[in-house]
Amino acid sequence: MSLCRTCGNKIKISRKYKYPKPAVNYVSVIQQLFRVNILEDIDLVYPRSICDICRNQLDRYNKSMIQYEPVKPLIDYSPIQILIVLSAL
Repeated sequence: MSLCRTCGNKIKISRKYKYPKPAVNYVSVIQQLFRVNILEDIDLVYPRSICDICRNQLDRYNKSMIQYEPVKPLIDYSPIQILIVLSAL
């Protein structure tokens, strides 16, 4: 019996995936969401696998972060410049 690294539920083996996904494949996503570095975890204490539901959610989160990267402003305004523009209105 193996447990999911993120939710703690028992991992059910599906027909599509014969083996559970290792959590190491999602190191950056888990570190962003949970602020946990799983590379430093002890394998005997923490589970090493992820269930299908958490894997799908992590994939969806990863795709959304790649698709919607933060937009950087073309011009950086200082607070004084903003006050001058607002006072002119």
